[in-house]
Amino acid sequence: MTTPNHRSRPTDEEMQAYLDGDPALDRAAFERRLEAAPEARRDLAAYRKLYEALATEPAFALADFPERVIRRVVDEARAEVRAASAARVRTPWLEYALLALVVVTAGVGGFLLRDRLAASLPGFAWLSDHLAWIGLGAAVLLVVELADQLVLRLLRFRR
Repeated sequence: MTTPNHRSRPTDEEMQAYLDGDPALDRAAFERRLEAAPEARRDLAAYRKLYEALATEPAFALADFPERVIRRVVDEARAEVRAASAARVRTPWLEYALLALVVVTAGVGGFLLRDRLAASLPGFAWLSDHLAWIGLGAAVLLVVELADQLVLRLLRFRR
């Protein structure tokens, strides 16, 4: 805030600071300058009426504004988490069934054909040795994913 000339009329900014109870404003000096300026007293009276009207207007009641904003942000975040969880829970079971079929086929096929695969593709003998283990690992991952989906569904129904 600028330091005004003590003979000058109080500014609108000073009048608002006065009504707000701003501790940085020299109230005694402001009141002396106000006494010397009748038009400033009228302006201050108008500001007082405006402040009183705004204080009674519910749309301008900002006392709980930060709490309302925080509550809204938290509610929106919770809604997003619920939507993401619901989307994850709604995983199509047909895709899991097809994936299970592929995993089981690869595992069984790898186990049954590993000797033939090693003989026909000697450069991929390492793959034929581990194909059954790869299929088993994929099956374990599938079971873990299905268990995860089941847990998510159970948690969703508890809410």
